[in-house]
Amino acid sequence: MIRQSIITIIIWALSSLSCMAKTNEFDQKTVKENDTLYVLENGRKYVVDNTIIRVKPKDSSYKLDNLYKTVYTSKSGSHYIEVPAGMDIEKFSTSLRVSDLYESVDYVTECRFHLEPNDPHKTHQWYLNKINIKNAWNITTGNSNIKVAVIDTGVDRDYEDLGYSSNSNYTNISYTLGYDYINNTQYSTPDNLHGTSVASVLGAKTNNSLYGCGITGGNNSSGVTIISYRTINAAHVIQAINKAVIDGANIINLSFSISHNPDIDDAITNAYNHNVSVVCSTGNDGLSSICYPASNSLTIAVGASTQTDTRCTFSNYGNGIDLVAPGESIYLKGYSSSGYYTGSGTSLSTPIVSGTIALMLSRNPDLTPDEIRDILHKSATKGNGYTYNSNGWNSEMGHGILNAYLAVQLAPLKIVGPHYICDEEYYEIGNLPTGFSVEWSLSDSYYNQNCLEQNEPSANNCTITCSSSHIMMNETLTANIKYYGVTVRTLTMTGMYAYEDFQGHYTSGSLSGNINYTHTFSVKANATTYITSPMLVGATASYSSSGATPSIWSFNPTYGDITMVTTNTSVPVVINVNDICGNNYVLYAFASNQYGINVSNGENGITITLDENGDSQRGLTIDQSWAIEVRNATTGALMVTRSSTNRFETISTIGWPKGIYIVKVTIGKEELTEKVIVR
Repeated sequence: MIRQSIITIIIWALSSLSCMAKTNEFDQKTVKENDTLYVLENGRKYVVDNTIIRVKPKDSSYKLDNLYKTVYTSKSGSHYIEVPAGMDIEKFSTSLRVSDLYESVDYVTECRFHLEPNDPHKTHQWYLNKINIKNAWNITTGNSNIKVAVIDTGVDRDYEDLGYSSNSNYTNISYTLGYDYINNTQYSTPDNLHGTSVASVLGAKTNNSLYGCGITGGNNSSGVTIISYRTINAAHVIQAINKAVIDGANIINLSFSISHNPDIDDAITNAYNHNVSVVCSTGNDGLSSICYPASNSLTIAVGASTQTDTRCTFSNYGNGIDLVAPGESIYLKGYSSSGYYTGSGTSLSTPIVSGTIALMLSRNPDLTPDEIRDILHKSATKGNGYTYNSNGWNSEMGHGILNAYLAVQLAPLKIVGPHYICDEEYYEIGNLPTGFSVEWSLSDSYYNQNCLEQNEPSANNCTITCSSSHIMMNETLTANIKYYGVTVRTLTMTGMYAYEDFQGHYTSGSLSGNINYTHTFSVKANATTYITSPMLVGATASYSSSGATPSIWSFNPTYGDITMVTTNTSVPVVINVNDICGNNYVLYAFASNQYGINVSNGENGITITLDENGDSQRGLTIDQSWAIEVRNATTGALMVTRSSTNRFETISTIGWPKGIYIVKVTIGKEELTEKVIVR
């Protein structure tokens, strides 16, 4: 969609525009997504113009001019008034309604311009309607910040529907990036039209009264940026892929095949690791195996489909094919006397997919290659007469025929909501198109069953309530986006937490353990102590003057960790934490040089007490498990093993032979031993 604000020169036509919201404000249905307010009407969303509002006074003699600036008054008595500077339009409309002075108060919406390009040869481009691209253009026609590398035979950047012409002062081809590896120069005009044909299918300027329409050619303005790399052999391809990554390409189009080369594999891996999608043609041999590099699992492998939604007979297929796109009778600008010709081949199917990916990235530049592949798979239209497996894949058609409109619709979707469930939190899918639904789930089975409520009738959102009896740590919220009951995209939000008390972990010298509800734990004096907790992410933490002052202290709320060193073995460091949910905790970090054990012998048992420096009166609460092992010193027989988080443990010696026994206690990485006599 091309969004434009209503401006003064067309304001006199407002009363007759079909894009105007005509219903009374009380009946208008609205939704707010990513701070944009929409009016919902007949299943469509219209953007609210935040600068103007329509009111109709109950008293026709009521004068508005002294209160607000009126930009237009209709014959029916409606006034179009400016929203005061700095005023939120929703609050402003509410204030007008409650005044009881107006018969109606309506939001004014921006026009939805339905792009129908004026390019003279668009009627020959049958595939534009087949992949539903015109509806996609109502959402976006491209963004010059998105770069597509065409590694091919070279692109004629002066071709009038790609480069500069007398009819326009913009270009869809970069004049500063790219390279000609055949002639070892930045650019030279190619003598083979293959690369120019690929580039024109991808990004010929759209709606500029020339030739036909590129998939991502812009709307009489710049579309995406195409970067040309002229190659002829594997060495060139390797260099071109690597340079495309350096040049900032988001997509690499490879409309060719070549024998397998491990260095090309490395270059593709490098591109993938830099978040670059590599799109390849499967080849034109009509064989049941796809060519290389399309066969590389990190690429998106594209076959060719016909006007009747079947596989082109020449299109290679088989393991590794991702999807198909139109590839027969593709109308092209040529160099013959007639000026135009039709071509067929997977080389032309591939830039149709690359262009669609460019439109997807124009809406959401943060999409990864894996997310892009998943969207293309799930949004594809199933071809006629083919059977698909449980994963929706067929050896001839992959996951189906490219559906550009659905893919572009799915691109910006994301889960909106907090990672921390403090009380009751609300989650929704931002930018969810009308007609889609969402199925929600949590990886924590308890929370999924007891705390997750899918809100109806609007399945776009859900509510999760914090449980007082169950802790959820680092779980995943999943949203399955459905279109006519079929999952077309799966979104996840990882790192979900719900708790009612502080939980964390510390490491100090040879000691480490979990900080539990007691909030009291022991650290090593003069050693660096690291305290980590998801509850510390976004929190505030500081030490209190009521306790010891650490000699080293730092807190990083981004990662949720505290680093400190204390030398005081008699006074704890008192740590105040205010977490992201507004809860306040006080943690006590007691420092000591070492642990000690005290073993006392009773009539029918022995008692083992864990202390620090022999000080058993401090009354620490042990925050981690410590292990006890008792053996007969003479025979080596193991008498008992036990783990504990208590300060002391009593072990019965009834039935033990008289003699000497060895008590071993393990806490963290420390082992402490003591002898005891059983009489």
